Amino acid sequence: LQALDHAGRLANLSTEELTKGSERMQTRLAEAARKGAGEAHDALKRLGLTAKELLALDIDERWARIGDVFQKSNYSFAQMAEVMAMMRPQRWRSIVRVTARAQ
Repeated sequence: LQALDHAGRLANLSTEELTKGSERMQTRLAEAARKGAGEAHDALKRLGLTAKELLALDIDERWARIGDVFQKSNYSFAQMAEVMAMMRPQRWRSIVRVTARAQ
């Protein structure tokens, strides 16, 4: 969590904002794993990830895994933001920046 907290500060996100965003992502991941469908499920599928895979990771590892996929995919910032918007974390544009820097 220290690396994620540091990246959050670089993106001008408070610990509270990071926590809320991570909680929202947790909720969306649980929903995607339970239903096997929906926006979050589709967003993860585009990245070649599954909700169950991410739920098995600690929060900082989860963000790092998403960041790794973004880095390897050569997605533009707009494409990353579009995918993250489907996950609905608060202030998703900043979280995309955090994800890119948390590596």
